[in-house]
Amino acid sequence: MTVIFKYCDDNGLLLLNLNDIKKVFQYAINEGKDEIEKEYGIISSSTVGTIMRKLIELECQQADMFFGEPSFDPIDLLKIDDEGKGYINILRL
Repeated sequence: MTVIFKYCDDNGLLLLNLNDIKKVFQYAINEGKDEIEKEYGIISSSTVGTIMRKLIELECQQADMFFGEPSFDPIDLLKIDDEGKGYINILRL
């Protein structure tokens, strides 16, 4: 996973959802194999297969709802009640 994230970061590719990650893995073991191996080392197809199965498992559990756009919007935290009093929101990031 680290190699894929590094490759995408180095090449300005966005990974917005699980489908994007799967596409990059497919690229890494097919047409992009030589390019990625030259810069980052060998990624075995069995490793990619294992990761792809786990990504599919996450999709089946609807975990893809935690990824993608739109991202967190601070405006969602600015709310008031019927008396005009604001809510206090505490986030730990």
